[in-house]
Amino acid sequence: MPSDPDLPNVISIVFVRAFVDQLPALVGVIIGTLATFGVTSLTDRTRWRRGQATRWDERRLETCAQCAQAIKEMHAVALRLLASRHPGLTAQPIDRAVGLEMLARAELERSKAGVDVAAR
Repeated sequence: MPSDPDLPNVISIVFVRAFVDQLPALVGVIIGTLATFGVTSLTDRTRWRRGQATRWDERRLETCAQCAQAIKEMHAVALRLLASRHPGLTAQPIDRAVGLEMLARAELERSKAGVDVAAR
């Protein structure tokens, strides 16, 4: 059987034509893959940032609560210190030396909490 010298050219033209026919579908798949990757990355980044913000907000709230508690303790000690000078106060009077020591400890706790708030 004689072989046709143009047969390889015809076969390659058929394969090229088949590839060109499928090229729009391949381009569509590549564009879809890139778009999916981009949107997923953006969504994950947004979710991560929101989680970080929530975590920092919780820590900030906890620190503010500690600061408020220390201020309340300072107020209570100050009222007890003033109770001996102002009989109308309902706080239990306290010795001045003990009260000042308690006030210094409460101030230390408040300043620690305040530093934590500023650092966060």
